[in-house]
Amino acid sequence: MIALLSYSRQTETKTMKSVAISMFVAGMVPWCHGQAVFSQKDKSEILKLWSTKCSYESVPAGAAGSEWVVRLTPTGSKWIRELYRQFQSTKVVPTSDPRGGTDEQQEWIAWLDRQVERDWSAAEDQATRLNQGQDQTVPPSGGTARPTTTFSRRAGTDRTGRAPSPAPNPQDPCPARLVGLIGAPPKFAAPVRPFRHTVKLADGSTLVYTDNVKVRPKYAYYRFAAGVNSEGRAVASWSQSELSSLFAACGLTQVERNVMKTVSVKEGGFDSVNTYDTGYVSVGFVQFASLAEGSGSLGEMMALYKSTRPQAFYNDFERYGLSVSGSTLVAIDLETGDERTGSEANAQIIADKRLIAVFQRAGQKSRDFQIAQVQSAKEQFYPANDTCRLTLGGQTCDVRIGDVFSSEASLATLMDRKVNTGNIRVVKDVLERLATEYNITTKEDLSSLEFVATRALAWRTDYTNSTALSRPRDNSVELSRRGGRLDRKGGTKKSGTQD
Repeated sequence: MIALLSYSRQTETKTMKSVAISMFVAGMVPWCHGQAVFSQKDKSEILKLWSTKCSYESVPAGAAGSEWVVRLTPTGSKWIRELYRQFQSTKVVPTSDPRGGTDEQQEWIAWLDRQVERDWSAAEDQATRLNQGQDQTVPPSGGTARPTTTFSRRAGTDRTGRAPSPAPNPQDPCPARLVGLIGAPPKFAAPVRPFRHTVKLADGSTLVYTDNVKVRPKYAYYRFAAGVNSEGRAVASWSQSELSSLFAACGLTQVERNVMKTVSVKEGGFDSVNTYDTGYVSVGFVQFASLAEGSGSLGEMMALYKSTRPQAFYNDFERYGLSVSGSTLVAIDLETGDERTGSEANAQIIADKRLIAVFQRAGQKSRDFQIAQVQSAKEQFYPANDTCRLTLGGQTCDVRIGDVFSSEASLATLMDRKVNTGNIRVVKDVLERLATEYNITTKEDLSSLEFVATRALAWRTDYTNSTALSRPRDNSVELSRRGGRLDRKGGTKKSGTQD
């Protein structure tokens, strides 16, 4: 179902918002059914709160004459991810672009680089014409000024309807085998007209977002042009006393505090939000994500919060029209009062910036919500108590992760992977490979591999170089020289010591 999100140059009217949001979610296949979370009385009170004590406006983000800018297209981003999957089945590190391992793969990447540059140049020319009022192919204001959007739960795609895919470049066509594998490439860049959304909540909080988020030209995870983001207040900027007080209230050990603080630097603050990428709705200091089905780690965290602090959960979320059924998100359509669940709740939150503002306000002002985030992060992502089933010396055994990886740097490495990719299944392959290489046949001796395994498992950062964390001792040379004989004197190197 195509959603026509229409905006004028002035403040968006209530009628226009109602049409836009209703069309955005109309026709979607329900994914989660069950008993309603909100009663009719609840819905009436929620709509009254938003209409009398809150406000929302949406206006073009750019000044007159510079409203149109160039952005990566969601369809182009999705095609890029499919290209990367041809030579990297695991998740691509979000902060870098893979180059390919074979000559053919490198040829594909080189072609992509050239085509992205061509599309970007053409889009910049069109944006200039639009800003000068010289291009009538896309109305510069009103009508269909905003990109049309298709939201697909199963495919997880979202399409800017600015123009059809360009015809193949006859002088530099996409490699035929690549087209056969993933289809013809779409347009990678297009002119868009970002809008600025200002939400004022009942407690006086004012939150501002801009859609059509700017990402790098070959970012593989951009999906929703209607999405927004805010980094919030980074955990790294918190004072030591603030963090100590919060972590103490959560019952964390010092090691757990150090690890979580370190990993959260890669994600954001307790009040960070993101609705433009493959996480769908992502919130908080480790970016709890709802994923395609509208549940995911975000649903788990919200369920924990609702069950442990129901009154605080009501104050932060339910009175504004957000909740969970089990661990599945529930959102109220703030124009119609209809209850959306799961994938439909995702769509509602992405479309209506008022709802994502509720998450951010709670992250800023609610200590209860901050505590729920920390406690849920430990429950869902802290790796020490995870187990891994390995085959060593022909025998199968279950190994507790914390018995092999005991240093803060190692635990941060695994938590970084788990937060960003959703799992640490790769640990099994790495430990079995290294155990074979160093002739280790019992799980009691696996701890000797902590340093080399941590290096092999590094994801966004090599934490074995961090002086802020305890680190495993580098015994790689000893292992190599001894031909697999173990260094029984291994141990953990503390912060500030030298390799």
